[in-house]
Amino acid sequence: IMPSLVGSEMCIRDRLTPLQRETLIAFYFQEQTLTQIAADRGVNKSTVCRTLKRAEAKLRRYLKY
Repeated sequence: IMPSLVGSEMCIRDRLTPLQRETLIAFYFQEQTLTQIAADRGVNKSTVCRTLKRAEAKLRRYLKY
């Protein structure tokens, strides 16, 4: 396994909140749309979008170092 992938997996597991982690996995790995994720959770699409953007920003911050 590539070192950067190991770091990414550790960041996803250790640094994100459970909701951020679930959103990130649903969007990128399960290829669900924001609308699908929102419908599954019973929330507005903008809430899912905001959660995803915060998760991405957090990952960028931690993987930068």
